[in-house]
Amino acid sequence: MIILLVTGIVDGADASKQPAGIDINIWTGLGMLVAGLLFLLWMRLNPVQAPKPADDDDGTNARPTH
Repeated sequence: MIILLVTGIVDGADASKQPAGIDINIWTGLGMLVAGLLFLLWMRLNPVQAPKPADDDDGTNARPTH
């Protein structure tokens, strides 16, 4: 992501040679940055919880021995 942003910023002269003058590196880098920030926000608002262990019928958490 950072490499695409830097390439898009530094390689400005070659952007005019691309179709329609669009610098795909900078737009892809910005899109990836926005997606990463959205994932961080999602993780902050809805953190992943570890599943709770299932209880046995008698209410204990004993493991069977073989």
